[in-house]
Amino acid sequence: MLAELGFETHDLPPQHAARLRAWANLLRRAYGNPPDAPAPQLSILSRQDFLKLYGD
Repeated sequence: MLAELGFETHDLPPQHAARLRAWANLLRRAYGNPPDAPAPQLSILSRQDFLKLYGD
């Protein structure tokens, strides 16, 4: 989703992805949603691109 805003998206190392997915599934259960969260990814945006998009 953030790729549409200019962010780079990267996969996380397996151990971090598993930990974050477990946490996301716990939160999904707490809010009454099915516990099938998608694989977490890291989205980054350079400072220069941030300032270009959102101003100084």
